[in-house]
Amino acid sequence: MKIKIITDSSCDLAPGVKEQLKIGVIPLYINIGDKSYIDGVDITREEFYTNLTSYEHYPKTAAPSPETFKEYYHQAAEDGYEAIFSIHVSGKLSATINSAHMAAKEFTEIPVHVIDSQNLSAGAGYVVQQAAQTALAGKTENEVLAAIEDIMPRIYTFAIIDNLDHLKHSGRIAQFVTTLSSALKIRLMLKMNRGQPGAEQFRTVLKGMHRLEELAEKLQPFQEFVYLHTNNPQAIEQLSVKVNAILDESVTPLLLPVNPVLGSHLGDTAYGFSCVTVEQPQPSVFVRSFEKMKSAARSVFGDHDEG
Repeated sequence: MKIKIITDSSCDLAPGVKEQLKIGVIPLYINIGDKSYIDGVDITREEFYTNLTSYEHYPKTAAPSPETFKEYYHQAAEDGYEAIFSIHVSGKLSATINSAHMAAKEFTEIPVHVIDSQNLSAGAGYVVQQAAQTALAGKTENEVLAAIEDIMPRIYTFAIIDNLDHLKHSGRIAQFVTTLSSALKIRLMLKMNRGQPGAEQFRTVLKGMHRLEELAEKLQPFQEFVYLHTNNPQAIEQLSVKVNAILDESVTPLLLPVNPVLGSHLGDTAYGFSCVTVEQPQPSVFVRSFEKMKSAARSVFGDHDEG
C-alpha cells in the first residue's frame, strides 16, 4: 500500500531524512512585527538565530491554513498515494494540528489520519520517521498506526531555558509559565512525554545541566538519542561530555539545531535532548508536572530549589 507521511516545519528531522523517506513538510509562518516569513523558505535557521536578539518585536508563529493542508493532501492523491498520515507537534503546544483536522474532515479523495505526535522538535520527528519507514516498506495503514503507537510512549524531550522572555510571549506554551517572571532569575526545564508537558525549575545553570545528565542516566538504554539546541552549541558540548560517557556504544548521538518555529518560543540559549528508550521506563522518571511548578511559583521561593 502506498502511504504518504506529512508533517510540518516544527518537526525536526536529521539532514536527508525528509528526502530519503519522501516526507512532506508543510511550513509554518514566523511573524516578526508586520513581516511574515515562511519557515525554511523566506528565512533560514541561521538567519533567524543570528538576528533573534536584535528583532524589535518578539517573533510570533502561525499555523498554515486548512486550505494549505488540503493542497498537500490533494498533491499526495495526485501522486498516487492511497492514504495519508498527517503527523504534527503536540496539540497541547500548538494549534497546527487543528488546521490538519479541519482539512482532513473536508478532504475526501483518500483517507487522511491526523496524528498528534504527543511530542515536539526531534521528539515529533521520531514519530514521523518511524511512520515513514514503515510506510516505505509497503505496510498497511494499521501497521503504520501500530508502529506509531509503539514508539510514542518511549519518546522523551527535555529543554533547559535560561531566559524566559521569549517563552512568556509565546502563546500556548506560555500558558504553563505565566506565573513566572524572568526577574526571578530561574532556569526552566520543559519536558514532554506521551503528550503531557511538564517543567522543573533551577536556580543555577549547573543544576539544570546535572538534571539532564541524571535523566539520561535513568532513561537509558536508548534506541535513538539526539542533542538539541536553539543557538547554544557550547552548552551541548559541555552536556555531551558527561552523557556520551553513559550511552551504549550501539547508539550514535546526533546533534540538531531546533527549528525557528520553536526557537521563537524558547529563545536563543535553549538546549537539551530528545531520545527513544528501548523499553518504556517507570513513570517515576517523569513525575514532576507544570501544575507543581506553577504552584511553587506562586509562593516565595526562598532557599528551596526543586532541581
